[in-house]
Amino acid sequence: MRTSKWLVSALVLALSVQVIACKGPADDAGPAEEGAAGSWTEAAPAESASVSKVPADSFVQVTAGEPETLDPAWSYETSGSAIESNIYDTLVYFKREKADEFAANLAEAYTVSDDGLTYTFTVREGVKFHAGGDFTASDMAYTMQRGLLQDRAEGPQWLFMEPLLGVSTIESMAFDLAGLDAAADPAPTMEQVPDDVKVKVCEAVQASVTADNAARTVTFTLKTPTPWFLQLISQPWGGALDQEWMVENGDWDGTCATWTKWHNPEKQNTAIFDKANGTGPYKLGEWKKGEQITLEGNEAYWRTEPIWEGGPSGPADLKHIVVQFVEEWGTRYAKLEAGEA
Repeated sequence: MRTSKWLVSALVLALSVQVIACKGPADDAGPAEEGAAGSWTEAAPAESASVSKVPADSFVQVTAGEPETLDPAWSYETSGSAIESNIYDTLVYFKREKADEFAANLAEAYTVSDDGLTYTFTVREGVKFHAGGDFTASDMAYTMQRGLLQDRAEGPQWLFMEPLLGVSTIESMAFDLAGLDAAADPAPTMEQVPDDVKVKVCEAVQASVTADNAARTVTFTLKTPTPWFLQLISQPWGGALDQEWMVENGDWDGTCATWTKWHNPEKQNTAIFDKANGTGPYKLGEWKKGEQITLEGNEAYWRTEPIWEGGPSGPADLKHIVVQFVEEWGTRYAKLEAGEA
């Protein structure tokens, strides 16, 4: 059983917000901390610093950390999450620096039942994915179901598994239903689980996250009250995917007869290892492995009202983002000193 110490890491990550803020009025609430939403506070340049060679509509970051993948359901590290946070939107989002208050995002409203077991979100109309598809409640349900069934080893999905299904892994659920001893030596495998049990596992997952497109609602039914559930779905793991586009690109087709084909994949074997199609303020430009990732501003970004008072809205002012991967600290510093980043 994975212990609760990892939840602390998850909540620390919850405080990380979009690296690049969309345009909005200057924030008069004081300087924003590095990595916080809202405007960036620029330090006065040192006397010896070079004038920036980066165009005014661009941002260049030089870092040692490269993402493992661009699949939000697979990612469990901050380099990937920082990129994904700018490509994908979640149902709700942290309200500025507050970890316990939430702003409407892809959901325009939500309710929580008195017993804390049912979360119902009403999703927005008129939101488009980068590839042109319409965002629907079913896309959000598919996103969460796909993540739970993918449940790669040592990945992040246990954070959702315990509240929604009362288990730590999808395999432990399957073994239990099949009457297999997970602690046996040798350990059981998914190949030993009967097909009808695999279908039951998938059906339980689908029952835990349901969609009603006519009502524009997504409903999460929890096994146990989880006061930090909104914190969980505000992070990139809850970034909405376009079901139709995912299936066209070779990912899970949404049926219970096939899900094990996409369970516990190697990172390069998911449809969005190095591709992306979100609803966020940036689109993926290109990922040159070992060199850089580029993001391009989404000129059709759906948000027309500030996410909070004085917050970002509309297409981003920074149109081009370049994240360069340079291991050696001295080289990174030299680029900064030369005005190249």
